[in-house]
Amino acid sequence: MELAEEFINGQLYHVNGYATGDGDIGLVWPASYLERGNLDSVLNEGTPAGEYLLDSSDPRVGPMRVFTEKCLRALPWPEHGFAFHLELFEEEATRDLVLCEVACRQGGGSIVDIYELGFGVDLLDASVRLQAGLAIPRHAVTPTRMFGAVAAPLRRGTLHLSSTDGPPFSWVIRHELKLKSGDKGTGPRSCVDESAHFVVDGESSVHVRSRLEEVMQWRDSVATWTP
Repeated sequence: MELAEEFINGQLYHVNGYATGDGDIGLVWPASYLERGNLDSVLNEGTPAGEYLLDSSDPRVGPMRVFTEKCLRALPWPEHGFAFHLELFEEEATRDLVLCEVACRQGGGSIVDIYELGFGVDLLDASVRLQAGLAIPRHAVTPTRMFGAVAAPLRRGTLHLSSTDGPPFSWVIRHELKLKSGDKGTGPRSCVDESAHFVVDGESSVHVRSRLEEVMQWRDSVATWTP
């Protein structure tokens, strides 16, 4: 019997982009999850979920792009082209790349936001255009600036906000409050359930990650949950 699944000790990344019907991969770029990719920690422990683009100079970018292309070309190729969302592990001890899964669709949550801001292409729009036989507008193939996003957990109980003002940071590019003060939450049922989300920019992936942590610290200072 062949092993279909096994535990991988390592960080989980995702690679997003699109490919055309004539065999060209128009965009392929990796991002790192904030957490190690353990959805149980998001669902059961209320860990904030998020991701950020990897820098062009990051030594992981090249191998992850090559790995992704090999995976895509090993699978049936829709004749009209497709957007894709691939997840892979970097094994901690060996640094080997291991496929987790790949989907013939754009990524969920705020992934579309950070790729639109970073490359100038909306992957949802690109998917529809490809299926309709329309051209994809020109865009960057390496990030023009670094972006990341984080989702505030949806907890069980009543949300209390000490401030209804937006984040006091000019580098928060987009934000949305999904619940207002006094609303009740039943806890997350999926990894994309959230009470708010924030998109930030920065000079590097390290810079972006620190800003994601800072905006979550601010969020925790104004948001409390009571049973």
